[in-house]
Amino acid sequence: ALTVLGPLRDDAPLRAAGVSPADLDRLAPYVVFLPLEAKLNVNTADPQLLEMVLRDPTAVRRVLDQRARGGLSAQEATALGAGGLFGSSSSHFRVTTDVRVGEVRRLTVSRVSRSEDAGGRPR
Repeated sequence: ALTVLGPLRDDAPLRAAGVSPADLDRLAPYVVFLPLEAKLNVNTADPQLLEMVLRDPTAVRRVLDQRARGGLSAQEATALGAGGLFGSSSSHFRVTTDVRVGEVRRLTVSRVSRSEDAGGRPR
């Protein structure tokens, strides 16, 4: 059994608890490990994820309508609530590289993070 530790920065606690690499691979499309200060970008998040977090279909529709008109500002994202989970930009990206040469295939999944300036804006 796993004890809830709160947000995880990486999968080490799961591996230590006996979660297999195959199970981690199955979780990969649904789980991301990020720094605690990372925000969910309301301007790019899947509608299903917004529904799960906001639990208000009307609020989700307003977010999607605003995105269609150019997106939400940082202040508008924060005003959505959700305990400070939301932001309006992204600083962490999942990059998947799939290269094939003849019969050889190499698949690499990486997390790339960009730094922020003194005002907290991504560079």
